[in-house]
Formats: sequence, structure tokens, C-alpha cells
Amino acid sequence: MFRSFIYLDTEKLYSYKSTLDGKMPSGARSISKTTKKQIGISASGAGAGLSSENTTSETIKPNSYYDYSEFEKNLAQVEGESYFDFVQNSEKYALENVLQMSLVLICGKLNIPEAFDLTDILNKFKSSFSQDLTSIEAFISKDIPIIIDSDDTKLSLTGKLNPQFLIASYDALEEYIEQDAYFLCKMERIERKDTVKIFDPLKDFLKIPRSMRRQANFDIDGFREIGVDDISINGPVARVEVIAIYK
Repeated sequence: MFRSFIYLDTEKLYSYKSTLDGKMPSGARSISKTTKKQIGISASGAGAGLSSENTTSETIKPNSYYDYSEFEKNLAQVEGESYFDFVQNSEKYALENVLQMSLVLICGKLNIPEAFDLTDILNKFKSSFSQDLTSIEAFISKDIPIIIDSDDTKLSLTGKLNPQFLIASYDALEEYIEQDAYFLCKMERIERKDTVKIFDPLKDFLKIPRSMRRQANFDIDGFREIGVDDISINGPVARVEVIAIYK
């Protein structure tokens, strides 16, 4: 299968791959190659017994695309136990019956809530606080909430994308909205409510511990008032950890 990846969380990939095959993930490694050259003897005898060495180094990085392909092949060995392929066998399974921590492969449509605009949220956030943002920059999360709608399941799925692992840029994600794609995810839980909150700016965007919120010199209520609101969708909803998205 020739995949075009939109998203690939390599940290999760190698973590789960090593759990499945029992092999420690191999990171980038350097190899050195030394070549020797013997200097010939001239007519006058000069240069006799001399040689030169040249050492070159090369860094070999793991091929995450190839490793993903091998990982998905190996998952077939635990089909129906801890891995459920809804693309090939949707008639066999019901997502609501899949156990937590199991992996699922589904075909569905990628959606980003219309109310979520990362650039807009960042701008509103910066304009709402007079203090220097560098002190709380480390607590700002730029994870992107997504919704996955699939004809193979009765439930919508929701998860978050870490921009670090986007193959396509954030702006380019719009090109894939409402298009069919394949999603490899880990089941976290199912929330059986009429309405499910999938984005809370104070928990998902501004990840500041509660004790620090009370001490920090900014107005949390004002943060909500500037238009950065919770985002909710109709339930029930399956919460998942997104490992890969490809077409």
C-alpha cells in the first residue's frame, strides 16, 4: 500500500511497535567508514611504505514510514484481540464494545471544529493579558482537536493532533477536511452523554496547574469573555489517541 501521511506520531508508533514485536526502538545512529590508500614507490624510492587514511561519517535515521507499514502488518496477528480493523472487517465489530487501550483502524472523514482556530485563539490570548507571555509560554498547548466521522461506526470519534507530528502543515489541513482518510487510533474511553466537551481552553490550551492559576497575574474570566469558548459536540463520543492519519 502506498500511503500519503497527513499525521504520524512517531513517539507513539515506536512505543507500541516495541510492545508488539519485543524490540527496542532504534533511533538515529552514526556509522564511520575508513578507507586506506597506499602510496606507491616512485622511481627514486621516495614514498616507500607510506599510506593515508580518510574517515567519513554518516547518520542513518529510522524510516518511520517503512516502520509504520511493518507495524500495521504485525497488528494483523492480534486482530480481534487488541487490534480491530474496521476498514476490512467493520461487520465483525462494534466500536462501543472495543476495550480501552485497544488499537483501531478506521476509514472516516477528518473534521476540525469550526469554532477552533489556533491562530485566532493565540491572538486573542495574547491581547487579553498585559503581562509578559514568556513566563507562561511553556504552558500553552497548540494541540488541535479533531472529529472523525465514519460510516463504519455508530459513534463519532474525537482526539487531538500534536502539531509536532503533522506531515502536512496546520494550514494545509483544510485541504483534507471532509475527505476520506485512514486513522489508526488507540481507544481511551467512550463518553455516553448527550453533549460532550471536546475542547476546554483552560485545560486543553492553557495547561496551567490550578495552584498557579490562582497565583498568576491574569484574568481567567476575561480569557473566556474574549471569545475563546468551550467546544462541545453531540454524544455519545469515543475519545481516542491519534497515532496516524493517511490517505
